Amino acid sequence: MTVTQEEKFALAAPDRMACAQKLTDLLSGAQTKSSAVFKLALVDFRSFNDIFGRHYGDLLLEQVNAYLAGFEGAEVLRSGGVEFLLILRGSGYARAGEIGEEICDRFNETWRIGDMDFVCAMSLGIVLPPLAAEKGEALLEMLDSAEHEAYLSGQNTAVTYTEELRENLLRTKAIATRLKNALAVADDPDLEVCYRPTVLYDAHRYTRAESYVRLFSDTYGLVSEATLIPIAEQSGLACALNLYAIRHTCALIRKLLEEKRSFETIAVPISAVQFLQPDFDQELSRLLEEYGIPAEKLALEVTESALINSFTQVNYMMQQIAELDLPGYAIGGLAVGESTQTMYDIIDAVEPYMPKDKTRYLMGVGTPSNIIEGVARGVDFFDCVMPARNARHAKLFTWEGAINLKNAKYERDMQPIDPACDCPVCRRYSRAYLRHLFKAEEMLAMRLSVMHNLYFYNKLMERIRQALDEGRFEEFRRTYSERLDRRI
Repeated sequence: MTVTQEEKFALAAPDRMACAQKLTDLLSGAQTKSSAVFKLALVDFRSFNDIFGRHYGDLLLEQVNAYLAGFEGAEVLRSGGVEFLLILRGSGYARAGEIGEEICDRFNETWRIGDMDFVCAMSLGIVLPPLAAEKGEALLEMLDSAEHEAYLSGQNTAVTYTEELRENLLRTKAIATRLKNALAVADDPDLEVCYRPTVLYDAHRYTRAESYVRLFSDTYGLVSEATLIPIAEQSGLACALNLYAIRHTCALIRKLLEEKRSFETIAVPISAVQFLQPDFDQELSRLLEEYGIPAEKLALEVTESALINSFTQVNYMMQQIAELDLPGYAIGGLAVGESTQTMYDIIDAVEPYMPKDKTRYLMGVGTPSNIIEGVARGVDFFDCVMPARNARHAKLFTWEGAINLKNAKYERDMQPIDPACDCPVCRRYSRAYLRHLFKAEEMLAMRLSVMHNLYFYNKLMERIRQALDEGRFEEFRRTYSERLDRRI
């Protein structure tokens, strides 16, 4: 049967079973040793549709389909709504690897639809020849695991299926099955909810604690929280695990209150997926009522999630949290690897949905510029180790920028750390003297530097408040936002 150009480039309907059958036919043929299979999944496509409309979304799908079908020997199928399967018969090992790189490069460019340019990201899983699976469904699972690994590695990334990846897949499946069985019973001893005190005053009293979960597996031993949480999310068990931890924590809070123990809160890390559940607020209220505990004793911390990467979903999640009517709202997890612009984008995305009459807290931030920009976006307060930690390494903040006292140019500099600063250190000591203390490894160097930086940060917040009260914050922002973070 002859295939026309129109049929070759036509957008097929999503059908995973048909894909599995097609791969089974491929595996039973003579080209198994020279064929490669790719799974391409578009990232954040729902957000694309929300912003530009389904019409442009459909046109983009057609363009991607036509692009993949343009490779020599290509057959394109759809295993899901935004998931494409590319079969390259007779491509060979080397050519298949080159095509994977070409696809990644193409998605780093824009897509032209009508008179507009669009950016679209993807993740790509590859099974190179020779194809080792026995059935099409098994080959699909290989592609799924490779594509998911690519998704976790970043946008427009390709990952090739390997035996190591296969072992990880089997381990993930085994742990997911064990977790599912543990959650199915009332209180499985192998699934533990543990607590780490965050503020410990003495052997008998703490003010806060944070819960974490761990699982014991006969095959893999103790599975830590860092391993268990991603597996729970990938296997659709995150919400059940969250509720399990919340229930145990509610029971602990009730016990502590009955014993008249003094504490502020116990926190439970919650997957972002949990807040997308329409009945979560009712479920939470029911648990608080069942255990008879006040809501302010239970703190919920939204964790980063591989399943949540859309600002549209972040907005919806913030609206869900706002309905809980909490004393304040924290934005966190944005100071350990994310870019500064990503942090600002997230704040911009959630701020409109944060209650105006409740405090907003940006966790673990940051530089003087970060603080000014955070305030400009509606944040009320911050915490950060930076002023003290940087001071211990001779990195000090001034109203003209940051300096490093270990630099040789300060060896004979008799100026104070900051001529515009009136802290006790700047009134008494010179840059040259503090540099001498650092070179001599005197503890006094760190003590004096910490004093200066803490004074500077307090003065910064004081001047921000004053600028807000006097209605000239934007002028203050223009003057100092970039200046304070520069190195001089």
